Amino acid sequence: MECKSSCVSKDLVGINSPIEALQNHLLLDSIDGVRAIGICGMGGIGKTTLAMVLYDQISHRFSASCFIDDISKIYRLHDGPLDAQKQILLQTLGIEHHQICNRYSLFYRKAFKLEKTISSNYQNLAYEILNYAKGLPLAIKVLGSFLFGRNVTECKSALARLRQIPDKDVMDVLQLSFDGLEETEKEIFLHIACFFNSWSENYVNNILNCCGFYVDIGLRVLIDKSLISINYSEIKMHYLLEELGRKIVQENSSKEQRKWSRLWSKKQLYNVAMESMEKHVEAIVLNDEVDYKERVYWNVEHLSKMSSLRLLIIKYGWNILPCSLSNELRYLEWYRYPFKYLPSSFHANELVQLILNWSNIKQLWKNKKVL
Repeated sequence: MECKSSCVSKDLVGINSPIEALQNHLLLDSIDGVRAIGICGMGGIGKTTLAMVLYDQISHRFSASCFIDDISKIYRLHDGPLDAQKQILLQTLGIEHHQICNRYSLFYRKAFKLEKTISSNYQNLAYEILNYAKGLPLAIKVLGSFLFGRNVTECKSALARLRQIPDKDVMDVLQLSFDGLEETEKEIFLHIACFFNSWSENYVNNILNCCGFYVDIGLRVLIDKSLISINYSEIKMHYLLEELGRKIVQENSSKEQRKWSRLWSKKQLYNVAMESMEKHVEAIVLNDEVDYKERVYWNVEHLSKMSSLRLLIIKYGWNILPCSLSNELRYLEWYRYPFKYLPSSFHANELVQLILNWSNIKQLWKNKKVL
């Protein structure tokens, strides 16, 4: 069946090289037989688009052909394998005309509808949009569609809003990769998204191991699923995936029964205190540098109520005044700890690592302590 797809975009950018690589792997001109090829990567980078363009170019060489762009969706929303089989039969046997027309993870010039250049008034804005999307084709397409026809002021306002409320279509695509993880892998992903993006691999591995995660296996899974990468010994996560992780945590904290499992900002500390939800907090990493005049002094009772806290890292100008620490703590790192002793009520039975650089500590406890 000759492919007569009219929905493949004619203005794709950078498509020729990966298409040529795929054709070389298929060895279409060398031997007979059945061949399969996989295209892997995180949601939105253009896997479906590559497959569709390749199909468009080679399907005419076969007596029958079929293209289904979202088999997982068919399984979820229709009759599972039966519905997929029906589509294959319809396309390959020609029982019914079934033109291939699919949605693309895909860059169209939606925002400006131009082939070459844009006006100087929009030049800086275009750079901001591309910087926000961080090279993700799906994000560029969705943002471009949203911003089309708006003036510079409206575009800037819309982009500022999108940074606060990520576009739902983009997040839905990215979340597919997250939903396929096991629970431990999800926890590692969320820890990296909330706290550890662009941190040293060895440093993060040590923290996560102290917290009881199987980090060697977990990180390998995240790398294989293109949810993170390791560059120059640093853990890197795409900006939009970081937004996804934080969005998941914040959504879990926005219902009637808020959990606030992870905290990474002054505002979140205040929200937890206002709602008296300290008991659900499992991890705090306060890494943002705070101006001397804005140093945070947190009421002693709030930290004392965090009975489930397993990870606590405090850096820079944060000053939290504790009367107790969670006995569930496994990793405690507190730069410039302001006191001479740890709280006497703190029983470090679960503690794996303690780091108190540049602190005022004289000895761990004022009185004798049985460990």
